[in-house]
Amino acid sequence: MRPTLFSSFQSPNPSIRRELVELLYTSFPQVMSINVTSLAGAASLAAISGDPAYVVISFLILITATARLYSLRVYRKRVASFSDADVLHWECIYGLGASAFGIALGLLSFRALQLGDAPGAWLAFGLSMSFCVGMVSRAAVRPWIVLLTAAFLFAPTTIAGLLRPELAYKLGAGMLLLFWMMLREASRHLSAAFIERLEAKHALVRQASQDFLTG
Repeated sequence: MRPTLFSSFQSPNPSIRRELVELLYTSFPQVMSINVTSLAGAASLAAISGDPAYVVISFLILITATARLYSLRVYRKRVASFSDADVLHWECIYGLGASAFGIALGLLSFRALQLGDAPGAWLAFGLSMSFCVGMVSRAAVRPWIVLLTAAFLFAPTTIAGLLRPELAYKLGAGMLLLFWMMLREASRHLSAAFIERLEAKHALVRQASQDFLTG
């Protein structure tokens, strides 16, 4: 069956879904790294410019970053007792946390473009792309999280680019949309291939543990 944009909500069998979600929650070092660099970048812009909006965005990044790290810790401590419903719940928690962080980081780019702060826009966009690259590494695990987070991440930058009078910014906004569409296609193919490999692995495990004639 051809996968749709959010078909990964309709996961394969529960054991495979559990394995996929557990892979999401192995990303603590990666999440910590992007949290620290993003917070440092936002705080630097706030300190240099004194802009109140930068200060507010820095606090949003701090809050969402802290919540993400906390959820990663809690999941690792409690995962052994989780039911299949719990696994689905924590998959959604991961997705919401990543999306919230993406919005906060996207707002940093929006404000920099709004102010005409070229160095700030360069820094904010670099942080956004670093975060996006880290999220793409999860594309083969739960692509809906990558696509939703990327949409929230790029939306503020795209809107700010379209609001600028210069043509170059408008073209850049269009390129971000094209990038998201390419990310969507890549995620679909990666996810399908990854799940097929997991299903084959689980099928081999079942064959090795069951008698062919008696089951």
